[in-house]
Amino acid sequence: MKQEQKELIEMLLKSGKVQIDQLSVGDHNTMNHYSKEMHGETKAPHFPLNKPEEEGRRLYELLMLEHFMARDTELDCWLYTMGYSTQQPVEWKPIGWLKNVQLAQELLRGIHGNLIETKELTVQGMTDLAEQCFVKDGKPLKLAKYKAEPSLDSDVLQKFFRPNPTY
Repeated sequence: MKQEQKELIEMLLKSGKVQIDQLSVGDHNTMNHYSKEMHGETKAPHFPLNKPEEEGRRLYELLMLEHFMARDTELDCWLYTMGYSTQQPVEWKPIGWLKNVQLAQELLRGIHGNLIETKELTVQGMTDLAEQCFVKDGKPLKLAKYKAEPSLDSDVLQKFFRPNPTY
């Protein structure tokens, strides 16, 4: 960990304004999962704010229609977790993923590929956040290395993320 990051964390902890229950700082230069922030509010893990909320709503509808996510996934939880909104839901829970991990990888690259290209988010950072934000079969989702696997479900995602999508 860089000396500047250590000093910042120490200063925040000493100020009494921030309590951190769990923090991971990786090679990807992102600090993930503040369990508690200012004024004792619990902050759920989430991807960086990145795209318009309307896109997130359309994608949510598509993923629900095509059975990519658990039926109990709430829209406000989806929008916040995936970086479409800054409004944290009152009761946050990880997104239940129903398809294979390759499709989760394709989804995340479709949403956050621009941040990876500009190095604002690394592949490892995306992988770490996915583990905090998604569950599959009741366990944290572990993304596999990206490899194209043609499928009808993959086509659904590609169609959504191409310029001027029809969804």
